[in-house]
Amino acid sequence: MAGLDVKLIPEFDGSGEDHVVDWIEKVEMVCTLQTPAAPQECVIPLRLRGGALSVYRQLPSEDKKDAEKVKSALKRAFALYKFSAYERFAERRLRPGESVDIFLAELEQLASLFGGMTEEGISCAFVTGLPDSVRQVLKAGARVDSLPLRELADRARAILHTAAAGGTASSDSDGDAVNAALGTAGPAPARGDGDGETTTSGNGRQEDDDALLNESSIPAL
Repeated sequence: MAGLDVKLIPEFDGSGEDHVVDWIEKVEMVCTLQTPAAPQECVIPLRLRGGALSVYRQLPSEDKKDAEKVKSALKRAFALYKFSAYERFAERRLRPGESVDIFLAELEQLASLFGGMTEEGISCAFVTGLPDSVRQVLKAGARVDSLPLRELADRARAILHTAAAGGTASSDSDGDAVNAALGTAGPAPARGDGDGETTTSGNGRQEDDDALLNESSIPAL
């Protein structure tokens, strides 16, 4: 543990917007990346303060030597109640400057705290939490309800990138740019003939040509 910089782990006091689950995951990651792995039961108390430190101090001496028991005590004291977690889930929106991946990850984590939710449910919350301009382009490009969650995230990320690079994300040209970035294409455009009428490619064009040929071969009365 001599080479471990404990400041890589933020202090935790159990208040504010800090999630105890996120904080514990940070502790586990930092400790595991050390060679050899740093003992979590020694690291955790160094980064606790306020109410969280009080919870730790109240533990029996034997429990303080067991990292899992320390983490369980912190979760019991500071984890969101199911109703609070659901309320945050329902109200969560993409924050200015926040990445799509962070937004989606927090939705999934909040859902896990109140018992979980189907992918379709998380997809609905994800789309609802996007800015109006992003939702408009997203809905114009494809059937949103038929897209897998990860593809929804990919498309939203591309829309936001396009908006950041070229202005608003509400025009048809932005939707085309998103399709190009994702390697997808919309329906083939209609083609106009010499008279200014619009015809379609493929069998539809062939049927029109056959009809014109038959009309020209009918003898005049």
